[in-house]
Amino acid sequence: MKHSNFCKKFFSWFYRKDKILMLIIFAGIGIRIFYLSYTDYNVRSHDADGHIDYIKYVAEKFEIPRGEQCWECHQMPLYYLFAGFFYKFFQMFGVTQLNFVLQCLSLAFFAVFLFFGVKTLKLIIKEKTYLRVATLILFFWPGGIINSIRISNDSLFYALWATGFYFLVNWIKEGKQKNFYIASIIVLLSLFAKTSGLILVVLAGVALLLKVLLEINKKKKFFPKIFSSAISHKKEIIMFFLITTLGLSAISYKNFFYFEKIGETAQSRSFFERTVKNDSLSGALKVGNNISNYLRFDVEMFNKKVFTSPWVDGGGRQYFWNYLLKTSLFGEFDTDSYDKKGSPWPWATYINGLALVLFFTVIFSFFIF
Repeated sequence: MKHSNFCKKFFSWFYRKDKILMLIIFAGIGIRIFYLSYTDYNVRSHDADGHIDYIKYVAEKFEIPRGEQCWECHQMPLYYLFAGFFYKFFQMFGVTQLNFVLQCLSLAFFAVFLFFGVKTLKLIIKEKTYLRVATLILFFWPGGIINSIRISNDSLFYALWATGFYFLVNWIKEGKQKNFYIASIIVLLSLFAKTSGLILVVLAGVALLLKVLLEINKKKKFFPKIFSSAISHKKEIIMFFLITTLGLSAISYKNFFYFEKIGETAQSRSFFERTVKNDSLSGALKVGNNISNYLRFDVEMFNKKVFTSPWVDGGGRQYFWNYLLKTSLFGEFDTDSYDKKGSPWPWATYINGLALVLFFTVIFSFFIF
C-alpha cells in the first residue's frame, strides 16, 4: 500500500513538471548508472590508485598524510576525509568491492553537480526549449559521463563549484544576503577540496563587484555612489575577504609546509617554479610549432580515434583543433586502451560524429541565442 502511494505521488509530481526536461534528467542519470555497471575504477581514469592510497591512509590512520607519503597526498584533504569515512564505513560491514563504493560516491557528488547545474540554468534561461537544449548538453556531454564515476577529488569539487555558482547567481538576481553567505561557505569548502577552488573565489569577487555596479546603475548615479553602495554590502565584502584569507592560508600551508609533493622541497623551489616550471617534463610531450599545427583540422584522424593522448600522435595531439575538440569532449586518454580488454570501441566513428555535432551546436548557439 505504501509502495502504491509513493508511485502515485511520484507520477503526480512528474506530471506537474516539464516531462521532456525530466526525461532528459532521468536518462542522463540512467546512462551514468549504466556506464558505472561495466566500467572498472581504473578505466578512463587518471591516477586512481594514487587517490585510493590517500583515501586508505585516512581511513586506516585517521589522519591527513604528509605530501611525500603517497602520489596524491599533496592534494587538499576535504574529499579524502569524506571518501575515507565511506571507505571505512563499508569496510566495517564486510564490503569487499570498496573501489566500486568510491565510484558510487563520485557519482553521488556528480549528481549534486547536475542538480545545481539545472537549477542555475533555470535561473538564467526562461524559454522552455532553450532550457531543454542546455540541460541536454549538460547531462550528455561525453566528458561529464566519463568523469561522473572517476575516483578523484574532482567529483567533490564539481559538486561544490555548481552549488556555489548557483547561490552566487541567485544572490545577484534576488539580493538575499543568505545566498551570498551560503555561497561563501561553499567557496571556502571548494578551496579545501581542491586548489582549483580559486576559480570560484574569482567568480565570487566578480559577482560582488557586479552587484555593486548594478545597484549604482539603478540609481543612475555612478562613481559618486560607488563608496556608499560598497558600504551597503559591507557584510558581504567582509565575508568575501574572510573566506579568501582562510582559503589562501590553507593553500599556502599545503604548498609550503605540510603537503609537499613527492620529490619537491618547499625550501628549495619557489612557488613560481613549482607551479609553472616544466624542466622535469618529458621531451616526448613536445609537439610541433608550425602554422599547420595551429590551422589544420584532420577530420579522418578525429573520426578514427575516440580519445586523444598527450603522448601519441595518432590521436591528433599535433593539431591544435583536433586536440582542443577531443580534450573538451572526453579529456586525455591512451588512444589504444578503450575498454577493459584494451580493444577499441567498434562504434568509435558514431560517437565521434555525434560529439562533433554536439560541439559545434554549442559553438553556434552563442551566435544564435
